[in-house]
Amino acid sequence: MSEKQPKQHEIYNELRDRASYPLLFYVSKSLVEDEIDDEQKKNIDWLFDRLIVAKAIEEVSYVDVQDDAMEMLKKGGELRANLFDLVDCYATLKEAQFNFLYNNYRNHLLGMKCWCDEMVEDVENGTNEFYKKYITYFKMQADLYGQHQKDLLETFPDENGEVKIEVNIRSFVVDNFSTIKKEINTIEKESTKKKYLITDEESRNYLLEKVFGVDL
Repeated sequence: MSEKQPKQHEIYNELRDRASYPLLFYVSKSLVEDEIDDEQKKNIDWLFDRLIVAKAIEEVSYVDVQDDAMEMLKKGGELRANLFDLVDCYATLKEAQFNFLYNNYRNHLLGMKCWCDEMVEDVENGTNEFYKKYITYFKMQADLYGQHQKDLLETFPDENGEVKIEVNIRSFVVDNFSTIKKEINTIEKESTKKKYLITDEESRNYLLEKVFGVDL
């Protein structure tokens, strides 16, 4: 690898961060209570059981108005950018280097997909009506990760190795998101914006047109 090329861990960090953000999520305190100590709980107590949009590791906000959740519509573009960057890496890195990068990225992606699927199930089966208003976005997020996984398999066949099948969601959340810094933007709740965000049909049309390039 030439000196002008970024180091492998820098490439991975960029791919990981683009795959992770933006993210619509919540973390139940019960999910991680056995994984972190009391001091850690105290430091991130603001994070638990609140619906949050994380635009980046240092840019997070509580979901209070429609504009916050609309940030999720950018996720498809971020994942497509990762796919193109991986194609470039495949052409420039040595085989062993690319395989290591690729498998680590797919493992991270698997963790994101499992977590998002679990949130969809929790929201659908739970009693929190505020979360339920955002179910379309939770589903869209999980679907985008699923489509990205399919795109990777089509672009890079399984010759590069197998992905770990089992994911410990608790450990995954702690390892990847307990370092999110508290940069919460308090936003006045506006009654004029207390509407359902988008219909299921609108979200499907958006995915088809903007993410998958289908001309409707």
